[in-house]
Amino acid sequence: MPKNVSKINHTENITVRQIDRLTEAQNQLQAIREALDMLSTDHREILTRIYITQNDKTQQYIADEMAMALKTLQSHLRIALVEFAEAYHYENLFI
Repeated sequence: MPKNVSKINHTENITVRQIDRLTEAQNQLQAIREALDMLSTDHREILTRIYITQNDKTQQYIADEMAMALKTLQSHLRIALVEFAEAYHYENLFI
């Protein structure tokens, strides 16, 4: 087999793997969005503020922003995580 064909096949294989990984990531993001959409507004907001929004805010700061006690936020967070795990249907999650 000529070297050029081998290089083309190698490059093609790399490209196919990259597309597969991108598709996989897009599918996971869609599953995350769908799971978040199934949560109550407060639980979705808590998970988004703590895990998705890029910031260095503490849980206390987030609780203050949401006008709730820290313990209340933490209680809602525990419930929201379980609800998210139950709603997330991409792969098997152990809860």
